[in-house]
Amino acid sequence: MKKKIIDLATKLFMKQGYLATSTRQIAKELNITQPALYHHYKNKEQIYIEVLKNFSDEIGINMHQIIESEPDTEQALINICKYLQQTHPMNFSMMMHDMNHELDETTLREIFVIWQKNYFYYFEQLFERLNHTHDLFFSPKQISSHFLRGLSAYIVGESEKSMTPELPIEEFVKIFLHGVIKK
Repeated sequence: MKKKIIDLATKLFMKQGYLATSTRQIAKELNITQPALYHHYKNKEQIYIEVLKNFSDEIGINMHQIIESEPDTEQALINICKYLQQTHPMNFSMMMHDMNHELDETTLREIFVIWQKNYFYYFEQLFERLNHTHDLFFSPKQISSHFLRGLSAYIVGESEKSMTPELPIEEFVKIFLHGVIKK
């Protein structure tokens, strides 16, 4: 039953976001009672953590493989961005909003650990690579934070893809790394 709960919750959270998904809806669609749902998960936050953990662990593994297989830092960054753009199951901005505005401090800390391990770490690693070959204005940590903020505009759900113009992710990476002024 736990797997069924997580599979359905994943689908609902990815489509509707955290706020619009209720445990009542999850229980109803699974044809179980809310107390039966709470037998497996203490609350909605715990379900959300499990959903994020499930897909984030796979993302972290794949991002690691992309970095290890591409020695050119800029190309590795492009490859990771393309991977996230094509496979990320949730609107990145909506996920970040939910994390920052809808969850309590304890849940946020748990999700932050997942986020650090499976997302942020790999971007920081790539910008650390650049730090060895270039004189950077900011720390790899600061750069990663800004980069992920900008990247979130490119990681949208299926329904939003048709409403946003196709902007090549390569252009975003090149603008971020090299700016817009020819030297």
